[in-house]
Amino acid sequence: MHITKILKLMEKFLWKNYDPTEFSFDFPDEISAEYKSVKKENPEAAELFNELSYDCAFFNIDEVDRKYTFGIDDFRQKVQATYDEVLQLTGAQKEAI
Repeated sequence: MHITKILKLMEKFLWKNYDPTEFSFDFPDEISAEYKSVKKENPEAAELFNELSYDCAFFNIDEVDRKYTFGIDDFRQKVQATYDEVLQLTGAQKEAI
């Protein structure tokens, strides 16, 4: 299941087992590679992942220029919100990593 693969990637980040900067680059790449398959499984989940992928471009771990970017806390909240919404949409279960 492609959605589960994406959720596991998000779990690693949310449970602080994934460098935030690396995640912000890897997540869009993963979505790009899996988008068609995810869309077949659940179009709404695919759109939520796509929106988060776009948000990754605005993550900035440095405290510079917050007018156009957001920091780690806001980024983690965005990832968590998407994760929770996709879980609810798909009925997937959280798994411990």
